[in-house]
Amino acid sequence: MEADKRGIDRRFREGILEVQQKSGFKNQILERKLALIQNDLEAKETQLGEILASANLDPVSLETVTRRMEVLPCLSFLLH
Repeated sequence: MEADKRGIDRRFREGILEVQQKSGFKNQILERKLALIQNDLEAKETQLGEILASANLDPVSLETVTRRMEVLPCLSFLLH
């Protein structure tokens, strides 16, 4: 009976370690994906800034475009 208890305890601990290891790997993958997405976002924001600067928009139009661009990511997130 004691051997059974030790066996169950060992399998339980092994199961916990396996789950922790898998979740650690998944977290690493997610962190890498997030870093890539952040880099892409920064590049796109820079490109957008350059486009807006070269468009020579009047201040009111520029403000309107800027506000719309801030709202679009929120809407995109909600739709997916």
